[in-house]
Amino acid sequence: MYGVQPALDLPQLWLYNYWKALLDADLLKYRLCDVKDPMVEDALAMLGRIGLLSFNVVDVERAAIVADFSLEGFVGKAAMVHFSMHPDNPPQYSMKLAREVTDDILNIWCESGSDSPFLYTLYGLTPVTNRAACAFVRRVGFRKIGTLPHGQMVDGREYVDAQITIKERRDGR
Repeated sequence: MYGVQPALDLPQLWLYNYWKALLDADLLKYRLCDVKDPMVEDALAMLGRIGLLSFNVVDVERAAIVADFSLEGFVGKAAMVHFSMHPDNPPQYSMKLAREVTDDILNIWCESGSDSPFLYTLYGLTPVTNRAACAFVRRVGFRKIGTLPHGQMVDGREYVDAQITIKERRDGR
């Protein structure tokens, strides 16, 4: 069983351990692709900048963070989603989390004090050089709509083409 919690509400040690696990697995560079040689401190600084729109998925039984996501780049009722998964997660579990959490954002989350949906569309940019990530986002329900030339930085050094993907509310409105 898992729950979604705002990152700023979680113990600092949990956050540090999550980002350290990504760093140790050489995965932090994919989540913070615009930072050259990212460190845990860079991830924690990102949480401070994003604030209330940064979330963690917590395994309730283990009291541990198993994924993170943030929402940025709001345009109308759409937002860009960024996410990463704990390196110790089995691949099928990570796909389940990404699919279910993004489904919940689109189909269950509402505006504060209203029944109006919080978002109708999530979109993302994934470096085409990260083939595994491009396949992952499509497997969890995002649809490729195109390629943005030089749309993503990798390793804080170079710009590469980015796969543009979207995921919409079930009712499509």
